[in-house]
Amino acid sequence: MWILLIALLLIPAVASGATCSGSSCTFTVVYDEPTKNADGSAVQLQKTTIYYRLGSAAEKKVDVPPTGGRVTKAITEAVAPGATVTMTAQSTATNTAGAESARSNVASETVTNTAAPADPPPPDPQAPVTGTPVLAATTADYPMTWPAVVDQPSNQPVPTYSWSGGYSDGSSPGSGTVQTNSVTFKLPYHTSGQGSAYWWCYQPVDSAGQKSANSACTGGTSPAKPVVTYKLTVAQVGQGTVTGAGDYPAGTVVNPTATPAPNWQFETWSGACSGKTCSVTMDAAKSVTATFTAIAPTTPPAPQVAQSIEACTIILKAAPPDATTGWSARFRMDGNVAVGSVDTTVDSDGSFSRYKKDIQPGTHWYYVEWLKGNQVQVTSSKAQVSCP
Repeated sequence: MWILLIALLLIPAVASGATCSGSSCTFTVVYDEPTKNADGSAVQLQKTTIYYRLGSAAEKKVDVPPTGGRVTKAITEAVAPGATVTMTAQSTATNTAGAESARSNVASETVTNTAAPADPPPPDPQAPVTGTPVLAATTADYPMTWPAVVDQPSNQPVPTYSWSGGYSDGSSPGSGTVQTNSVTFKLPYHTSGQGSAYWWCYQPVDSAGQKSANSACTGGTSPAKPVVTYKLTVAQVGQGTVTGAGDYPAGTVVNPTATPAPNWQFETWSGACSGKTCSVTMDAAKSVTATFTAIAPTTPPAPQVAQSIEACTIILKAAPPDATTGWSARFRMDGNVAVGSVDTTVDSDGSFSRYKKDIQPGTHWYYVEWLKGNQVQVTSSKAQVSCP
């Protein structure tokens, strides 16, 4: 604290005391306002002014309105922790006519700021190293590494690093924080599907949350979005035809189909689909199965029999079970005795026939085995014939 007793007739000054905190010190100036002019007349005071200087810095001044007595003015200036500075001050008085007195004598005070030095931010980082990207389904994954940043005055690695990156056109921005000096930067493929310029930067962060003054950055051109394909397997149970199997680009919607064979019916899909219809989005390898079940055949009618009593001769005649092609007929009698060979010749009326004579007297049963590809598909009901 300084005591500056001034008047328009200058009075010698006395100074004492100063306090410091953090990165600044406060000097308090105290003086009595003058009450008389040098000729003894009363002062009409407009203001008093303090002129002061901190060390070799430029002089500053503070105007103080009249208080009607003693003035106490605190002046705070930046002083670095550990620094020692001297502050000098003088004062003047100005009357209402604008006349300013000469300056008082110089008062001074020397002070040392004993506050602990402030923790500086981390040093600027070194350039990061960009590894070869791994091309995933939706992102190019860049391994980023960099030298560990050592903080001061602790001389220990900083606890965290903040990072940010994205495309130079402003798309796909990303950011994060890591505790190690490496990170995988997952850069989404550019919306154009083509390679595009990108950037990536990082900064060390100390335990007080302070970041370095500057970032370290890298960049380049991202890869074009790869064509990712997935396999769709289409299987079947039973007889029929299925479609849709193959390799498809990611995201493709595939609609497999199932068509039953003759005398078979489609039942259901299973696997990646269920029910009667199937729609598959190819975001992974998938499989579906179509299940067909056989339609229980109806028994064809017995062959028609044209009988002649003479020598007990008959003609057997039968139409195929349905309108599909490829049918052949094997006529049989009694205990599965074949009546001639398999008949593959269709009559003009679309039926098959067989001639048989010299049948033994008695009652006989006749029927037809209907074949496709030498395989019996269905057997007709039986017809009865009696020979005398």
